[in-house]
Order: sequence, then structure tokens, then C-alpha cells
Amino acid sequence: MRQIAIITDFGNSHYVGILKGVISLIDPNIRTIDITHNVSPQNIVEGAFILKEALPFFADNTVYLGIVDPQVGSKRRGIVVKSANRFFVGPDNGLFEFVFREYDFEVFEVVKNDFFTKNVSYTFHGRDIFAPLAALIASGRDLSDIIRRTDNPVRLDIPSPIVSEQVITGEILYIDSFGNIITNISSDLVKNCRCSVKFKNKRLGRIRNTYSDVPRGVPVAVIGSSGMLEIAVNSGSAKKRFNVRDDRRDKNKIYVRIYGQK
Repeated sequence: MRQIAIITDFGNSHYVGILKGVISLIDPNIRTIDITHNVSPQNIVEGAFILKEALPFFADNTVYLGIVDPQVGSKRRGIVVKSANRFFVGPDNGLFEFVFREYDFEVFEVVKNDFFTKNVSYTFHGRDIFAPLAALIASGRDLSDIIRRTDNPVRLDIPSPIVSEQVITGEILYIDSFGNIITNISSDLVKNCRCSVKFKNKRLGRIRNTYSDVPRGVPVAVIGSSGMLEIAVNSGSAKKRFNVRDDRRDKNKIYVRIYGQK
């Protein structure tokens, strides 16, 4: 018996409970774990990043049910991704991008939709397709009449930082619930460097170990738990301090000037 880990943008709505009700109808013994239901509405990149952060902390036999689906009801495919002993179930819209980048995988297209309900809603595939499919996988059912092997899943265009001899130029990847701005600059790029961080014309100085290495209310650059460079404010919100939108339309750059090796 596998467990199901769920990530959605459903917030505090009743839709979350309905997903779990569907799973329990198929098999009441399946354990469900909520990764989060507070992905910003329709923000696929954010959902992909949060899923990436969660993966190392779940058992190998987990089925991941991911529903951030702005194109629900359209011709976008439903897919199942298999990576080693893990499965990922959801829309084919890039939500599993970091699985594709970091692990070996196989992709299967959902070719039969009415295996659970005969009248599939155009607006709630999570209830009618993805949750029951995740439950069938978790229960060890044969899916040969429901999915078939395919290629070319939808990929997300998430840029890598631009690295030159003296400057690393990064972008905002995600903003967490504390208002910390997480960039696409990994710790590997800066861990051996003497460097200074600049964001929106504000010099933050060197990269610190933790938020409290600066006084309360002062901006700071740290390597966060994600292993990525973060812009934060001690006991505050960098999002508010720098007036940053929490979507990828915000094109403000993060500059790390390198002065030499440690």
C-alpha cells in the first residue's frame, strides 16, 4: 500500500476534502499527506518548486497528486510520471518539471477518463480523473487500459542564472509565506566565493548564515533551506519591503558580485 502526497492551489476550499473523499471511496486504507493547498492560484512554477522541495522528505513508495491546473477542461493531457518507485499524477502542464530535470522518468498519458465517474466535469478533473487515478496506483491496480506510454511532456521555461567571471545574475523563483524571496542562484555557485548581493539598487552585503545575523527589520541575503540564495528581512517580509509581486512577471534581477575565493 502506497501513500498519496497532495499539492494543489485549492486553498481552504471544500475541494480538498472532496479529493480525499474520492480516494477513500476507492480504498479507505490509503494514507494521504498534505504537502500544501496554498500554491498561488494557477501558479505552475510555484507548484513545481514546492514539489521539488518536498521530494527528498517522502518515502520512495509515495504517489504524488499534483493539481495546479489553469487549463482544466481543455485539450491538455493528463499524465502519470513514474520515477524509480514513485508516481506523479496530474495535468501535463510542467508541474513535474523538476522531476524531469533531476531524475530518470517515464511518462504515461491518460487515455481513459471515465473509469471513476461517467460524467467527467470540465472544471474538476482533480475529483473525476486525477484523485481516483492516484488512488488506483496506490492500491496497486492494473492501469493498462487507462494509461499508455508517451513522450514529450510539457516543460517549463525556468531560466538558469547568468554567470560571468565577476557577476552572477539571478531571478526570482518563488516567494514563500514569510515573504522571503527565493532566487534561482544555488549555493554551489557562491559557497566558495567572497561576494556581495544587490537587489533593486539595495546592497545587502555578504551572504549571511541566518536571518538574525542582521538587526531586526534589516534586509539580508542567506542560503535558505532550499539550498538557494534568498533575500529576506529579519523579522519582516522582503516581499513587502521591496514591493515585489509574487508571480514570475516580476523581472527584477538579483546580482551577486564576486570579489574572489574564500
